[in-house]
Amino acid sequence: MQCSKEDAEQVGLALDKYFVPLESEFYKIDDNTYSFIDAGGLKGTFSIDQNYNLLTLVYNDVDLLALHQV
Repeated sequence: MQCSKEDAEQVGLALDKYFVPLESEFYKIDDNTYSFIDAGGLKGTFSIDQNYNLLTLVYNDVDLLALHQV
């Protein structure tokens, strides 16, 4: 991510809230979308807005943000 340390920490805290291991390998798909693979091989994707807030988070084929809203 090309952002400040504070913004990266904000995204990290949001991912940690949904139990995404921060030790995962992260890959940039486009300006706002990233994929990751955790140590166990589980995959996920997330997207952020221009303020680095999570817009989507899918981990192991589960939409975690949708689950959180229920």
